[in-house]
Amino acid sequence: MAGRSSEWRLQRGQYLGEISALCFLHPPPSVSCLPYLLADYATRDCLLAIFFATGTGSQLLLYDLVTGVMIRSFQVFEGIRVHGISLEKFHQQSSSSALAVKIAVFGERKVKMFCLRVEIVNNSQNKPQVSMVDLILLLSLPKLNHWVLDVRFLKDSVSSSHEESQYLAIGCSDNSRSVCCIPCGCGVMKLKLSVLHLELFIMR
Repeated sequence: MAGRSSEWRLQRGQYLGEISALCFLHPPPSVSCLPYLLADYATRDCLLAIFFATGTGSQLLLYDLVTGVMIRSFQVFEGIRVHGISLEKFHQQSSSSALAVKIAVFGERKVKMFCLRVEIVNNSQNKPQVSMVDLILLLSLPKLNHWVLDVRFLKDSVSSSHEESQYLAIGCSDNSRSVCCIPCGCGVMKLKLSVLHLELFIMR
């Protein structure tokens, strides 16, 4: 990939609006030939209506980093601009030809979690290639009281490095942090971080 970096560039096309979030996907070494880039574009009026002239909302765009071609576009919000994307590592599903990764998308006071599923088959040269990409909604949290600034996947202390994350940590604009249990979608903890911020400032 490094040797080809000078040749790579996204294909030019119609102006879609400014980029508001970027996220690189890192597949397992067995399918490292599939480097992808997730991008989110926002139109000037903060609504995302890229491919649907009559629609409003927001979309994630999936690019192939080798060819610079957009693979798929997915609408994730209605009337809300996406501010950030967070993801887990890819997990091999029970079928050897399927990979999946959890993706958390947030914008304003909304957080949603999706599963990006990639089906892989061998081509005529017996090399892996993508046959299908799909984005499945797993969790949509109720609208929070304050704007979301960041979201991260967390594991509990007894989980192994190969297990999926069990929680979503959500940082909000009022200096609060919520921890959401992924399996049930219930908020299990909420902490005020103003004291923590003060301690960090004093330590500097």
